[in-house]
Parts: sequence; structure tokens; C-alpha cells
Amino acid sequence: MITIQLNNVTKSYSGPDWEHDVQAGQGLFSHRQKAMPEPLDRDLALDNVTLTIHRGETVSVIGPSGCGKSTLLRIIAGLMQPTSGEVLYDGRPVSEVPVDKRGIGIVFQDCCLIPHLESYDNIGFFDIVHRTQHKIPARIEHIAEVMNVEIKYLLRRKPPQLSGGERQRVAIAHCLARDPKLFLFDEPLSNVDAKLRVSIRSNIKRLLDYYHITSVYVTHDQMEAIALSERIIVMNAGRIEQTGPYHRLYDAPANAFVAGFLGNPPMNLFEGYFREQSWHGKSFTIESLPHRLGEEKEILLGIRPEHIQIEMGGFPATVEGIDKHFSERAQVLHLRLNETFLAARTGIDLSVHPGETLPIRFPNEHLAFFDQTSGKRLGVRSIEGQ
Repeated sequence: MITIQLNNVTKSYSGPDWEHDVQAGQGLFSHRQKAMPEPLDRDLALDNVTLTIHRGETVSVIGPSGCGKSTLLRIIAGLMQPTSGEVLYDGRPVSEVPVDKRGIGIVFQDCCLIPHLESYDNIGFFDIVHRTQHKIPARIEHIAEVMNVEIKYLLRRKPPQLSGGERQRVAIAHCLARDPKLFLFDEPLSNVDAKLRVSIRSNIKRLLDYYHITSVYVTHDQMEAIALSERIIVMNAGRIEQTGPYHRLYDAPANAFVAGFLGNPPMNLFEGYFREQSWHGKSFTIESLPHRLGEEKEILLGIRPEHIQIEMGGFPATVEGIDKHFSERAQVLHLRLNETFLAARTGIDLSVHPGETLPIRFPNEHLAFFDQTSGKRLGVRSIEGQ
């Protein structure tokens, strides 16, 4: 297990270093359909990222497509070089650590198994290279026990003969067989169907709990992030917006981006301005607020769907649609309040129909305010990660 530190890491899309990384990535993963991310409409893939991942910790990195998650993972692995800044393994620059001494196991979205080798040899490839083939049977037995999954029936099949879920199990076993000090996952379950995703996620959680390997898990699935990691990193446009346990990020978002990204559905955000202790929006006004946010200042008002109350005397909102979540005994109501659309979450036992008008209220204690220009949260003294 090792501690990973990134100090002011920046990665530019332009220049010879990016072209070099693209060519290196395509050479290393020539059988992948898309070895390297494509440049987006911004200059920096990573923008001054500073981060510490502690020894034995599992962190999940989430964010929208193109936010820099996979680039961050590749730079941690040493597959890409930062334009500026440094990456340290236990205080030592990663560039000074020989590749075969880094002890990294990586599981990619499309597995990256060697297609012409049987699963047995893919799992034991590290031992084959180091001429310690006698260790392979014991390794396979141990990995199957830890993951609580039967893989022996897969050993004589090649990757093209395996299903998506089977390939990922073999890929994970392949990485474990290296005795890694650092485990990196790049959206490993995005190509697996929903039922298998839950099963394999449970396998991954079991092995992470068993080994306590320093791990970074990149995903677009917030449920995966919650299930697998102690700490979550939210990224946007190459920057880290906030880090912390999920419940803290959800309850106390540092800015409007985090508020509008986390949750299903995410926080409702409404444009407006503050005047005389009242917030004025396009479709409604909330008066007598116990806040001092600056007169005539443009401010976003936010409220989580589950905090909206259906109560007599509230604003009249029309039901536009209903999403049922039977397993959670909940439903999401898509509402229109004059010209404004919003979502409210209620118990599934509430009888409501499209076209119906409901009185809704926004309790003061559940309101959040954000600067409309910078997105920074207002009215709080300190938020972790802000």
C-alpha cells in the first residue's frame, strides 16, 4: 500500500506532450477501440489538481463525461505525464519509480486482456513473465475465495469466448495476481448489464475490504461510488470541485455544480435575486428569509426534491409527469410552477396524477443559496472542499 500525492498537476491538450501520450497510449493498448480521450472545448484536461490519497484508502472519482476523470487516473498510473506539477508515490516522484516497481493493477472499461491467451495465462501473466508459474494455481484459488466467485470454469477460455461480466472478473483476477500496491479502476462496469453490475460491484467491494489496497475508482455511477469508497472526489472541467464522504457532499455542497450534479434527481436550482430579506425568482418569491446575502445580488436558490413539501397554502404547481421508484417506496413528481420546472420526491403512497395541481412549499431550513456568477455557496462559514 502506498500514499499518492498530486501537487498542482496540470495537463494541457495542446503541444507535443499530449501527442506523445496519445501515441504511447495507442501503442500500449493497441487492441482498445479508444485508447486516449479526445480533446474537448477547453485548453486543459487537468487544471491545477492537488490531491492526497492516503495509504489503504479507496476513493471514487465522479463527474460528467469529459471532466478529466480518466486523464487523472492515467497520470496517477504514470501512463501520461503532467504538463506541470508532480505526482508522488510515498513522497517519491513517480517518474523516478521504475515501471515494474510501481505495483499498479489497472482494470479498464474494456478489460485490456490479451486476446489470444486463455484466462489461466491472462491471470498468471505476471508469474509467466517472472518465471514463477508454479504460483499460479494457488493465486487463482486464493483470488476465487476472496472474491467469492467461481472462476475455474473460465480458465481455458480466451477473452472473445467470455461474456462482459466474465471478462471483467478475469481482468480483476489478472490485476490481483500482480500483488498490487495501488489498484486503479477506469469505469470497469460501464459495459456490464445492470444485474451483473451489482454482483461484480459486490465482488470488488469484498476484495477491497480484504486487501485494503490504496485504490482509485473512476465511475459515472454515483451508486457505485457510494458503495465502494470512503471518500468521493467530484470533478468538473479538469478541476476538483469538492471531496469528502458522499453524505457531506450531498448535504453541504460547496457550489452549484456539486449541488446540481449529486443526487437522482439532483438539487433544484432557480435563478433570482435577493432584496429586503426576500428571494425573488421568475415564478415565485420567498419572503422573510433569515439571511444576509447582499441586496440586488443575483443568487441561485436550491432545494433537494425530497425537501419540497406538499402543504395547503403553498405555491400551486402542476404535475407534468411521475417516475415511480417501487423498490425505494418513492416517486419523483415533475412539476411546473408558472414558467419554472422542478422535481419533488414523495412517498409512493401519495395518490397523484398528471395534470393535477398540488400546493408546494419550500421550508427555509432546507434552502441553499449560491452566487449566480461564481457558483460558490453563500450563507455558510465553512464547507469542506470549498
